[in-house]
Amino acid sequence: AHGCGLRHWRCSPIMSSGADALTVLSLPGQPSPHLSPLDIVHALCRGLQHVHLPSEHDGLRRVYAFASYECRMALTTRKGAVSGVERFVETAELHTLPGCLNFALGAATVIDGTQTRGAIATVPVDVSDAVPFRGPSGFELSPPPGEQQGDVRTERYRFQLQQERRPPLEGCWMVTSILPMREHMLYNGDTGAVQG
Repeated sequence: AHGCGLRHWRCSPIMSSGADALTVLSLPGQPSPHLSPLDIVHALCRGLQHVHLPSEHDGLRRVYAFASYECRMALTTRKGAVSGVERFVETAELHTLPGCLNFALGAATVIDGTQTRGAIATVPVDVSDAVPFRGPSGFELSPPPGEQQGDVRTERYRFQLQQERRPPLEGCWMVTSILPMREHMLYNGDTGAVQG
């Protein structure tokens, strides 16, 4: 596991079924050193898929519990990170994750910790959702070219986690970012790819 410092965990695709809603009741609600990055990302995605089980907005409350301060700031555009969980629930922007049709976790890539920071893990997640009829504002949407309402689209997200090194969360993995890859690509700039 040494050398370049990379480790991989694999996970099979997770698809939604009627019984999946019941599994939400047994998902972890707080960080624990016994949870792997894949365990946490699975719990967050399954909780967001059934965001109002067992109580209203519990999926968002779970994200708050596992999110670092920086992640909370990013998800709320600096509006609800320090105001507590209820303000986070009102302002967090998680795009197509809440109420998604299904999701599939990719392999986790882990970079070993150093003397100054804990290990860092990245988990890709493909999220499938129906093309919406109305936007968040309530206005009717025109589907993107080549898509129609009712079609299923898949969007890739990148979950990044870091293992805490200090008490009280020593050894626990905390989510440092949840980012749709379409937004991640905006920040890449010209990466030298051939433009066609």
